[in-house]
Amino acid sequence: MLAAWYFGRREAVAVALASVAVWLADDVIGINTSILPEAQSIGFAIPANLVKSLMPSLLLDGRVIRPWIGIQGQLVSPALKELLRVPLTDGLLVEVVEPNSPAGKAGVRGGGLDLVTGGNPILIGGDIITEINGTAVGDSERLNQAISTLKVGESIRLKLFRLKETLDVETLVLERPVLPGDVSSR
Repeated sequence: MLAAWYFGRREAVAVALASVAVWLADDVIGINTSILPEAQSIGFAIPANLVKSLMPSLLLDGRVIRPWIGIQGQLVSPALKELLRVPLTDGLLVEVVEPNSPAGKAGVRGGGLDLVTGGNPILIGGDIITEINGTAVGDSERLNQAISTLKVGESIRLKLFRLKETLDVETLVLERPVLPGDVSSR
């Protein structure tokens, strides 16, 4: 089987051999996870850097342990601000709070009104998380940075924007449970 990926201007070609995607220079760039033969053998791979970062957890615990506080949401977009024409702050708009989650127990609120903007569904009316452990989360880079520092068993401080007020809440980060849509291990 031969699979090719193109990487921007460099147009480097990768070859899939023995379920490992490699540069022609023999550097591993990903590990194949599945292939759809009925779709002209389209394959899916986990980036090698992600695998490297997860190896300590896999070796120590035999599984990947992910931090979880039980929220789902998306960043407040300029399109949403323009559409609603109300003062919104930058941050992570909380759309859903999982029942009995750390965020739920800390009083974080999810949205209650379905809206579609720019073809994207959004659930509005929930809290907006503006800071995680003192790091502003107004853009995806800073949000990813703040999330990447979370550790299971540690405390997390959230700064929330709710109805023109700022609130500070603290809760414990737990291990992400197996959720209904997860793939079971066989």
